[in-house]
Amino acid sequence: MRRLPVAGLAALVAAAPLAAQGAGRLTPDRLLALPIPSDPRVSPDGRLVAFTVGTVEAPGSVERRRVWLADVDRGEVWQATAGDGDAWAPRWAPTGATLGFLSTRGGPPEVWALPTRGGEPRRLSDAGLALVDFEWSGSGGSVLAVADVPATDPAAPVSERPRRDGSGWRLATRRHLFRVPVAGSAPTDVTPGPRDIPRLDAAGSGFAVTSLGTEIAWAGPAAGGDTDIITMGPDGSGVQPLTRSAGPETRPAYSPDSRFLAYLQGERPGHPSARRSLVLYERATGRRFSLTGDWDRSVEAFAWSPDSRRVVVEVAEAGHRALYLVEIGSGRRTRLVSDGHNSAARFAGGGRLIFIRSTAATPPELYSVGEDGSDLRRLTRFGAALEPLQLTGGETLWVRGAGGDSLQVWLHRPPGAVERAPLLVLVPDGPGRGWTDGWEPLWNAGLFAAAGWMVARPNLHGAAGYGEAFTSAAWRQPAGPAGTDLLGVLDALSVRPDVDPARIALAGSGHGAGLALWLAGQGGRYAGIVAHAPVVDAVAYAATTAAGGLEETYGGGPLDPAARTAMERSSPLNHAGRWATPVLLTHGTADDLVDVSQSLAALRLLEERGLERGLLLLPGEGHEPAGAGGRLAWWTGVLRWLDDRFSSGR
Repeated sequence: MRRLPVAGLAALVAAAPLAAQGAGRLTPDRLLALPIPSDPRVSPDGRLVAFTVGTVEAPGSVERRRVWLADVDRGEVWQATAGDGDAWAPRWAPTGATLGFLSTRGGPPEVWALPTRGGEPRRLSDAGLALVDFEWSGSGGSVLAVADVPATDPAAPVSERPRRDGSGWRLATRRHLFRVPVAGSAPTDVTPGPRDIPRLDAAGSGFAVTSLGTEIAWAGPAAGGDTDIITMGPDGSGVQPLTRSAGPETRPAYSPDSRFLAYLQGERPGHPSARRSLVLYERATGRRFSLTGDWDRSVEAFAWSPDSRRVVVEVAEAGHRALYLVEIGSGRRTRLVSDGHNSAARFAGGGRLIFIRSTAATPPELYSVGEDGSDLRRLTRFGAALEPLQLTGGETLWVRGAGGDSLQVWLHRPPGAVERAPLLVLVPDGPGRGWTDGWEPLWNAGLFAAAGWMVARPNLHGAAGYGEAFTSAAWRQPAGPAGTDLLGVLDALSVRPDVDPARIALAGSGHGAGLALWLAGQGGRYAGIVAHAPVVDAVAYAATTAAGGLEETYGGGPLDPAARTAMERSSPLNHAGRWATPVLLTHGTADDLVDVSQSLAALRLLEERGLERGLLLLPGEGHEPAGAGGRLAWWTGVLRWLDDRFSSGR
């Protein structure tokens, strides 16, 4: 396939959607059709970047995934896979002569290979498994692959909380790690047993392997729902815990020279959003030390340099996700990119790094930057179709919150001159969650602003990026500081001359939706709520959720008296007798974080109160709709309800 420079790619991506729809505003169809790049991987010589692009080719169709390539120096970008089936998870072979990827062409997912110098892809594996992800092992004669396999006895009782996978309860399958020869031999299960190993919620592939393929590390379950780093031999033998710390350890990654095993260390047990520092374990000596332990910020992800002397880290920082370069020997830190949302950073050749970057007004694109933070370049233009819409970024406001702390609020104005616009406040989903100046795949500020709303995205106590004291202030007080914060935001925004105080709505998911409903029971000052998968009965939520973090959110589980008191105090259910606000409830039927019964209970309470209400169920969707049809149905239903409720100024 011919290679296109950035300008040519932009024209190709932009032409069809704009010709079909014409210039105008951001709509659900346009948002759905946007190609989204992800999972970039750099070739061993540092010259090429392989990445996955997901595209919905027509409204109502499923998302298709393809593998693309980019030449970092030349700025050329081209599609590397086509044909039937999806292609994703590009992984370079150790020699760089082959690009492996997963594909469903011809049947279940298998590992395929594309020669770097050109040629047709060929199938490498014949595992006959539902492969989810993989990494090359050793010299490239085999791969380690994550796969879903049938349970030994699907009818046997289970001792752990089951999960839903988008189509129902995961009772008949387990997730295991396999060694899969590329010559077509039978795969070997290296983590047999009745558990999911790696964990279903593990970041990335969920495991790491040394460059010679001699050791594997993964994050395994520990007491209290936390995780420890586990190591074992390449055949699954010699399993032993590397860590036994009080907090959760995640994201193991070996240095390219195999000297270190790095991982993220959480500070507190049961607190997934507690500050995470980057810890290095020297394998030969057993010495451990933290590279970022003195940093009052949390490391979200990291990647090694090819020479094993540096790492690039992603850090939540005051409404942004910044990139820093950290030297192993000296601990010296260099800020590379500070604004926007920057993720999936990797070292490339020529003294550069590549990463995925977005802002609230610009969708995700592949970028590169020099190792000194200079010469930022955009490599792709998948969002070119939205450029004529002239989406505006958010402006930052600072509002007084609980305890006199300053709260950051992202404010997005509707296009055109609007004298008094309705206000939509998007509430983040609980402790550790917040808004960055980044592109949101579901709660997209530009989409709501295009529909005529002034959109506010406040970062309440509990959000990361403002210091550990700010983040931990919300723990064990789910309706405390965050509720005071939200009232302060409403006070500040409702008196603005460009806001119509009679048309204020709150919207959020999970704990954020629950907070909006809780405030409605305290005498709300708004005219509508969009509650997606709300936590209505905290006791029932704590007993049924597949998520951890109960220690962080409530101080413990339902049997702990103090935690039970916190649950009762923060449950909207116990304050529903004072509800007087119209509510739209939305919920995925396969949500295993907040059971759909929470929305059904809220609907019953609204009915008993005689309030205006609606329920939009999304079949087969999880906590946030991920399928193309589910997202389109959600956007369409929410925008229609808001328009019907507020367009006339009721």
